[in-house]
Amino acid sequence: MKKFRIMLLLTLMLSLFAGSLQAYAQIDPNRAVNPVFESVVVQANENTVTKRAFNGAIIELKNNELLLTFDNYTDVEDDSPGVISGKISQDGGRTWGESYLIQENIGVKNVMNQGIVRLKSGALALFFAKQDDSAHIYMYMIRSYDEGRTWDEPLQMTPLAGFQTTANDRAVVLSSGRIIIPLGGDTESIPGKVGAFTIYSDDEGETWQFGDFVNWTTGYPAEPVLVELKDHRLMILIRTMQGHIIKAYSEDEGETWGEPIITDLQSPYAPHMIKRIPDNGMGPLLLIWNNSPTEDRRPLTMAVSNDEGETWTNFLNLEPTNTGVYAYPSLTTYRDEVLITYYTINYLPDRVTYTLPLKLQIWKLADITAGTGFGNTTTLTTGVSSISAGETFKVKYGLGSVAERVYAQDVNLTYDIKHALNLT
Repeated sequence: MKKFRIMLLLTLMLSLFAGSLQAYAQIDPNRAVNPVFESVVVQANENTVTKRAFNGAIIELKNNELLLTFDNYTDVEDDSPGVISGKISQDGGRTWGESYLIQENIGVKNVMNQGIVRLKSGALALFFAKQDDSAHIYMYMIRSYDEGRTWDEPLQMTPLAGFQTTANDRAVVLSSGRIIIPLGGDTESIPGKVGAFTIYSDDEGETWQFGDFVNWTTGYPAEPVLVELKDHRLMILIRTMQGHIIKAYSEDEGETWGEPIITDLQSPYAPHMIKRIPDNGMGPLLLIWNNSPTEDRRPLTMAVSNDEGETWTNFLNLEPTNTGVYAYPSLTTYRDEVLITYYTINYLPDRVTYTLPLKLQIWKLADITAGTGFGNTTTLTTGVSSISAGETFKVKYGLGSVAERVYAQDVNLTYDIKHALNLT
């Protein structure tokens, strides 16, 4: 019985796996690709109590479930009465349970613009705005210790008056553990300034501090979104009426901001969404926005950046350019898929009145990142040093810049004197 050095086997395996995995990663980014699943996840029509299912956000729960949270209004206007509701999926977003109440209305108008994160402690934290009127919008936080089934009493985060609000799915837990939320408007906590700013907490949300404003006041800056870069700087993107997305950087976790920059990304006066995919701090950035030179909220486009937002590639339209309204996207990575929610418009039979249902698209991570080099084979490891014909061993291969929970797999193979290689 002959002995074969493991290096020979690894060389053979590397050739085999590199070829197959490279073929998987190098999908032509110019060909049409489509989501693997698409549905209206919250109905809003003439027969439903819900008329505006707005501002969705999805988070993965510990038991392989997904929790969807959304603004649930009985009319379509910004100041319509509304609560925050939730739905749970047990099959990766293909089906959802019945809606249930997460946060009752404690405002004069409504509660709105929620986002949800998992704290370092393991608890869930949901952040929302309480709207009394346009000059009195306050941020609140609630926690859940049972994976979203029940929630504690609201904790007020912004005690003084102001138009201090966010959009959906904006809260971020930084690698340091700091919770940070970008806001837009004004606040009596920092009088005399308007635009985009942040609030942050270093104690799991018990106390909150205000970061400074970004130095940009032109075109009604509002509803910013931010992401942590690999070098731990923060990049903030701001909605304005300038026709392009405005960005700025922070080197102190959102306490102060550098000078703002007008990007090449065209946009109407509508919010954007940016996150890292997958959300493990290693993958590329995914941006979703209305890529339009007009004020139309269409198309709804996504693009990938492998250089931390300097350039963008793999432009794909989630929705068309010639019809409809699509905005306020949320973004979640779950295993090897990306879940995106956004509102759309549903005109009623009179073609004048309308409702705003919430739509969900699920995309394969590989389709979104095709051709970018993301996910190529980088490592092959094993615990044995040699092998004989007829024996079996395990080799683990890893893909660069991808979370182990998403892609890493164990591969069992058998190698004998006839050079037969069988994969199971």
